[in-house]
Amino acid sequence: MMRHLRQGFLALLLLLPSLTACDGTVERTYTNLHARFRFTPVTAMTPLYTALNSPGQFCTIRFDQKTYIFTLSDGTSSTYPRTAIEAYGKPLYITGFLVGTPAVPDLSGNFYSVAFDLACPVCYEEAYLERDVSISASTPNTATCPRCHSAFDLNNGGICINKAGAHGLYRYRFNYSPATDLFMINN
Repeated sequence: MMRHLRQGFLALLLLLPSLTACDGTVERTYTNLHARFRFTPVTAMTPLYTALNSPGQFCTIRFDQKTYIFTLSDGTSSTYPRTAIEAYGKPLYITGFLVGTPAVPDLSGNFYSVAFDLACPVCYEEAYLERDVSISASTPNTATCPRCHSAFDLNNGGICINKAGAHGLYRYRFNYSPATDLFMINN
């Protein structure tokens, strides 16, 4: 009896790798690119707070030398001054961030927030072009590249929906703590 169980277990172990992926490639949930951003107070920035707490809402985060710029897909925008301390621990990214909560819940029925880089992965991987994707009020759950016209489904992990085999948006790990009013990307 034990011999048959052992043989069945070994057969299962040999079969598992063939069940994991059709073409032998595995797409990671999170990119291995480095990213860093720390922001507080989240409640003071309506676009960011809305994106983190409302299903179907996404916010872009851009930077200039003196301010953070937060913009919702409907065009609502707010700025926040950067202090000298924040300039020292400056954000690390390709072109900025895209943060929000998909309109579709996960398999357990819960809504979760996501953070992506604003860079179009198709342009970045093909020619190292740092081109931002954009979101609009007419298609708030789709990010589109104005250069290569790649479209990414924000409700489905940022996958590319109009170019077969194209890489999805670069997704980052983050933490949002309403108790401390702190949002932090650290990938």
